[in-house]
Amino acid sequence: VLQNAITVNISMLCRAFLQLLGAIGMCFYTSWKLTLLILSVIPVIIFFGIFYGRYIRDMSTQVQDALAASTAFAEEVISSMQTVRGFCGEKFSTKFYNEKLWSTYEVQK
Repeated sequence: VLQNAITVNISMLCRAFLQLLGAIGMCFYTSWKLTLLILSVIPVIIFFGIFYGRYIRDMSTQVQDALAASTAFAEEVISSMQTVRGFCGEKFSTKFYNEKLWSTYEVQK
């Protein structure tokens, strides 16, 4: 099974590489100036794509962490509702949860 998967992936890589070379050849045949312009711009696009992808990944991690903190607090309050009511902590808990949600919103901006 592993040998079959490796063989298929290698053949797909070779096919994609040959298609890329064929497409670049056809572009050169059509307009070599435009092809050189496109080939010079592609690395810049890839660089900014990688940079933006990392930014989105980091932002997503921050949002998930902030949301996890607010969810953990809500779960803790709900599981100990009798204690919260016993000490009249509903307003405090609501205010604190709203602050946690607001911090999640601020991270998303």
